[in-house]
Amino acid sequence: FDATLWQGRFTLTLTKYNKTRKNAIITVPIAPSVSLADGSQFTIAENVGEVRNTGTEITANATVLESRALSWNVGVDLSNDNNVLVHLNPGRQPDYALGLVPGYPLFGKWVRPIRYFADNNPHDGVIEPSEIVLGDSLVFQGEPNPKYQLNLHTDVHLLNGRLGVYAT
Repeated sequence: FDATLWQGRFTLTLTKYNKTRKNAIITVPIAPSVSLADGSQFTIAENVGEVRNTGTEITANATVLESRALSWNVGVDLSNDNNVLVHLNPGRQPDYALGLVPGYPLFGKWVRPIRYFADNNPHDGVIEPSEIVLGDSLVFQGEPNPKYQLNLHTDVHLLNGRLGVYAT
């Protein structure tokens, strides 16, 4: 949906999408033991399965002031994006370390939760790794990217547009 109002001084755009990628190719790292001389890791493009992306984007822009000497525009962009790994390709198992788990966002974070901890050395005041007891199974902790994003921006133009200042 696109709308332009008040002789072009206000614009509004609304976009909704629902996209499914079958045979989704994503970049995944190779084992940490494999690395380049500079310490960076190798990655490989791999077909993991089916991924569904859904979301909404809203953009509004307004010209607050407009003259030959000065113009001022403001805008806002709001979006939400959801991605889900629908299913893995046959023969591929869920990979919790990479966050490739069907029914969850791509690259989601999985951890074994802390059940409890206790300072067994009562006078040192330090919790050692051996004093932490973790849960038995992995728990989904969240997505690597924010679901919602908000961007505010403005620009001011002086001297008939010869000088511009932009801020986000």
